[in-house]
Amino acid sequence: MRYYEFARQAAPIHWVPNLEASAGLKAGFVDDARRAATPYVIDCPGLTRAAMGDDKFEDVFREARDWCRTHCTADHEIEAMRDGQGCLTGYRFRFASGGDATLFKTSFC
Repeated sequence: MRYYEFARQAAPIHWVPNLEASAGLKAGFVDDARRAATPYVIDCPGLTRAAMGDDKFEDVFREARDWCRTHCTADHEIEAMRDGQGCLTGYRFRFASGGDATLFKTSFC
């Protein structure tokens, strides 16, 4: 089979948003409207691969993300924190409910 024949049979690109939704991710950047809808902020500086190592970072980040998916009674956002040069310094977890933010803080940060 030649490449162009194989390429025609490849899956269309429209599956990507479905993959994001199944992983619990929201498409697009966290803009001002999404920030306004989630005013309760918990910063987790140091939650990076560079600071924690690959395995520990994956475990902690997955646990935090899954906690948000299963325990949040209202909307939530996960936003990368960056320094002035664009380097990742941690993650900011945003919540629409103050109760969710408090429970998250006692569990993770």
